[in-house]
Amino acid sequence: MIVAAVDPYTGFPTTRGWVERQTLGDSLAQYANNEGTDVGLFENFVDAAHRILAGGATAKVTPATTSRWFDTTADAILAKVNEAESAIGEKRGNEYDSTITDLKILAQLARFHARRSLAAVHYNLFLQGHRKGELLAATKGEQDAIAAWRQLVAVAGDRYNFDLAMGARGHHLCGHWRDELPVLEANLQKLEEESRSLTDNATDQPVWAPATSGDLTPPEVKHQRITTAPMGRPIRIVVHATDPSDVRSLRLRYRHVTQYEDYATVEMQPTGNPDEFAATIPGDFVGPTWDVMYFIEA
Repeated sequence: MIVAAVDPYTGFPTTRGWVERQTLGDSLAQYANNEGTDVGLFENFVDAAHRILAGGATAKVTPATTSRWFDTTADAILAKVNEAESAIGEKRGNEYDSTITDLKILAQLARFHARRSLAAVHYNLFLQGHRKGELLAATKGEQDAIAAWRQLVAVAGDRYNFDLAMGARGHHLCGHWRDELPVLEANLQKLEEESRSLTDNATDQPVWAPATSGDLTPPEVKHQRITTAPMGRPIRIVVHATDPSDVRSLRLRYRHVTQYEDYATVEMQPTGNPDEFAATIPGDFVGPTWDVMYFIEA
């Protein structure tokens, strides 16, 4: 198991955490308010709801994209587990069984976050638009997420100690997956009661649904990475960017290699060559104190 400061898939902080066991919120309301840490890459649930209501777009990885990634990953893991189970025969042993258990746990954890990520968007859409249909969708998503957590607990069984120590007890870093289930179920009951208590009957209003077909992939950007540059000289960044549904925007983001700075942003402009765009980092930005880092946002 991994101990990390940030969940590598969602960007959520884990407080020196244990990402394979933490639910990132005892209730859906807590989960839905997570901002994450890699805010330049991952769109949070609150911002996703704002964007959806405004009919906007983002270059960040959306919760819907993250949910699809979790589901695809879970499918791939379980497919390999089934292959292994079919092939193992009499060679089964403790090491094999523990490995298969871990893989199944991670697959169900992926299912949990796949369902809960979408539920969190629905919940924020309800908070911002007060449509009962969004709260009902959020409740259904939370029910499905907790069903995946129940399956995770069943898979873990008693193979692990019921009081695993992965860090300080005061930081909620000891215990077992089964410890989370009563808390999740109690908060789910409150959410179900909340959804039943609403008096409006607007369940026929349109409810947000993530796209499952069409162009679901971002633009393809090809670029010869620049790894060194003379001090005091401007750095011209040139890329080729294509997409079947066109490229809406292309931006150069750059900063010094210090986390005290935010990224500067420059819109990349067509060069006149087919599908080619360019932008320049000013020479006075390339100094002796810090290296420079950059990325392309399409």
